[in-house]
Amino acid sequence: MLQNQGFSKVLAWRRFGARVIDMWLYLFFSLAICVLIIFLMVLLGGDIGEQFAKNLGEFLEKRSKLAGIVLNFLTCSIILPISFHFFGSTFGKKLFGVVIANRDGNSLSFKEAQEREINVFFKGLFFLWFSMMYQYYAFKRNKILSWDENLNLSVSYKEFSNLSLCLRSFFAVIIIFSLIFLYAYVSYVDI
Repeated sequence: MLQNQGFSKVLAWRRFGARVIDMWLYLFFSLAICVLIIFLMVLLGGDIGEQFAKNLGEFLEKRSKLAGIVLNFLTCSIILPISFHFFGSTFGKKLFGVVIANRDGNSLSFKEAQEREINVFFKGLFFLWFSMMYQYYAFKRNKILSWDENLNLSVSYKEFSNLSLCLRSFFAVIIIFSLIFLYAYVSYVDI
C-alpha cells in the first residue's frame, strides 16, 4: 500500500474518480428507491397513494435542484455508510484502490462512515465545483482531505501498474457515461 507519502496528482484524481463513480452509482440507487416508494404507494395506497405519488413526482420534476440535493444528502448519509459497513468500502474506492480505515486500521463502522460522508457532503459536495477544486488543492498541499484528518482516519492507496490504472479509469468512464445515457433515456422518454 502507498501511504500518504510521495503525493502525486494521480492520487488526487483517483480520489476524485472514486467519488464520482460512487455518487453516480448510489444516486441511481437512491432514485430507484424513490421509484419503488412511488410504485408501492400507488399499488397499496389507493387514492391517497396515487395523490402522494403524483405530488412526489411533481416535486421531483419542478424542484429538481432541491430534489437533487436531498437525494445526494440521503445517498451520503445513509447509502454510502451502509456500503462501508457491509463491504468495508464503496465500489468507486475499490475500483481505484483507495482504502479508508479508522485509527485502529479497521474498516469504518456505520457511524464513522456516516460522520465522514456527512462531512464530505457539506465540505466537499455542497458547493460542488468550487469546493471540489478547493479540496483538490488542499489535498495537494496537506496530503489528506479535511474530513479524513478531522475524524483521524487513515487513507492508503493500493499500488497499480499504469496499464491497470488506465483500464480502471476507462471502466469508470464507461460506467459514468452509461449511467448518464440511462438517466437521459429515462428522463426524456415516456415509458
